[in-house]
Amino acid sequence: MKSGQKAPGGDFYNTAISRIDRYYANAVINAESSGDMAIAKAASMLGVTLKTYHKTVDKILEMA
Repeated sequence: MKSGQKAPGGDFYNTAISRIDRYYANAVINAESSGDMAIAKAASMLGVTLKTYHKTVDKILEMA
């Protein structure tokens, strides 16, 4: 690969977000942030790991 070229493959967060309905994601995020749902359950419902949950949420909220 030449200098300055991006590695092949897509963006993990864009791919993850494209698989989730925006209204569903917002409902899950709101339930988690209000304390009605555990963060592990919210991450599972969004199809991401705990490690990637916060950045995924940030990306979803940026799109709103």
